[in-house]
This record gives sequence, structure tokens and C-alpha cells, in this order.
Amino acid sequence: MAKRPKYPVFQNWLLNQMVEFELTPMSLALKLDLLDGVIEDWVAGREVPDPVQCAHLAELFEMPVQKVLQVAGW
Repeated sequence: MAKRPKYPVFQNWLLNQMVEFELTPMSLALKLDLLDGVIEDWVAGREVPDPVQCAHLAELFEMPVQKVLQVAGW
């Protein structure tokens, strides 16, 4: 049986944003200057970004930082 994601709300939100902005995990990693493994953990729902990373995501996805922080559980 597959392991359930630890952070399904963030996982679903991120996947939707990536589709909307036509990003792959690798391209998102490059834009955020992160290792692709970090993005893969987010996409799999295993981890969420820290507040600084949330700010970078907010800028990239053109939305308020507070929205990204909320979705990430901060």
C-alpha cells in the first residue's frame, strides 16, 4: 500500500500551480535555486517549504506570501 502524503493540501496546491505555470519539478528547482530532490519531496507531500522558500514561491506564482504560508501550514 502506498504511503499517504504528510502534507496533502500543499501537495495538491503545488501540483496545480505547476500545471498552471507549466513547470516540471526540475524547472521549478532551477527557478528557486534548489535541488530537484527538495521539489520532489514537496510534490510527493513529504515536506513543505520553509517560510523563505514560501516567499520565493509567492513571487514566482504571483500571489501574496500569506497565501503560500497558509497552504504550507505556517
